[in-house]
Amino acid sequence: MILAIIIGNAWMGYSQEYNAEKSIRMLQKMSAQFATVVRNNNPAKIEARQLVPGDIILLEAGDIVPADARLMEVNSLKTDEASLTGESHSTEKKADAILNANVLPSDQGYMVFKGTIVSNGSAKAVVTTIGMKTELGKIADLLKVESQKTPLQKRLAVFSKQLAVIVVLICLVVFGIGLWRGANPFEMFLTALSPAVAALPEALPAVITIALAQGARRMVKQKALMRKLPAVETLGSVTYICSDKTGTLTQNVMTVEKLHAEPGHEVLMSNAMMLNNEVRFSEEGLLGDSTETALVDHAIEKGHSKEAADKQFPLLLKLPFDSVRMRMSTLHRHGDQWILFVKGAPIKITEVLNEKYKEQVPAWLDQNKA
Repeated sequence: MILAIIIGNAWMGYSQEYNAEKSIRMLQKMSAQFATVVRNNNPAKIEARQLVPGDIILLEAGDIVPADARLMEVNSLKTDEASLTGESHSTEKKADAILNANVLPSDQGYMVFKGTIVSNGSAKAVVTTIGMKTELGKIADLLKVESQKTPLQKRLAVFSKQLAVIVVLICLVVFGIGLWRGANPFEMFLTALSPAVAALPEALPAVITIALAQGARRMVKQKALMRKLPAVETLGSVTYICSDKTGTLTQNVMTVEKLHAEPGHEVLMSNAMMLNNEVRFSEEGLLGDSTETALVDHAIEKGHSKEAADKQFPLLLKLPFDSVRMRMSTLHRHGDQWILFVKGAPIKITEVLNEKYKEQVPAWLDQNKA
């Protein structure tokens, strides 16, 4: 029975930790596994772990940056740095000169960092640091802490020591009384040993393991993954988790909540949302800036498709979004006419409108701040 309890206890602990490790291995696959590198003037795809400082890498929308790198050439490049800085909005990058090297990663617009995602555009960069020397590696190094026992493990250790001392004292008393009464020493040894076997709770580890496994199973339903069973008791004691960043605690996905269009122009606006962007369609879904993917997704929900929109409004010219213009423009053919779709910061949009609308649009924006 004792052997069966030990085997059952070991199996439940192993099963829980194996499932947790399997989930963690799946999460690790999110990091960049391959990189497109330029060697001997030819682009080649290699494993990210083979990169060395000085390598020239090529980045495109949807790629995971394989190492910290200094930008050399950019084309409307934006990166999603939520995993590093917690910012939910994509960060625009430029190949600017370094004016001050002692700035935070979030202010280094001339750098791309390992583990971040290219949400828009393309770039060429030179690798500066790899592995644990990257900004992401520094964070991982800070997370290394010495193994500490949980409150439950500490209480069980104290309980076990107290119980062991009491049991040993009882055994000595029983053995001593037996010898004083003239009993056989070997028989008294067996007699004194029996209270020890009876007093030690062999089922206690199994009961604790079962309780923790049930707690871990319930917490998994709440999207909380337990790597070690004893951590269930510690995390179960947490009441609040405070954070000043939202991107890392949410899905980091934007959605269209409200839409305003002049009567009769709803279809035209949906086509503009579908065409005026840098979004790429892939098997994994929509790739690109979070705002643009939200607009395209909304247009798709309304029954529009990229193919139909391209056929109705063939693209003639595209001016990507940048921090100076703060807007994106796409010129399309519409029958025998041309039509210009523009999106961007409201204040920049009003600057390019005629005098009549310059007076009307700000007033409309004041009335519809939401």
